[in-house]
Amino acid sequence: MAVDDVARAYIDAVLNHPAMREWYEAALAEAWIVPSDEVD
Repeated sequence: MAVDDVARAYIDAVLNHPAMREWYEAALAEAWIVPSDEVD
């Protein structure tokens, strides 16, 4: 998705924040799924 420089800076800041990185890594490590959230 194309975004302007200000939006790109915000996105990068959020994605690189330590709390976001921790949350993302923890989410990737989760083994369980919610069947109702899955696409058929």
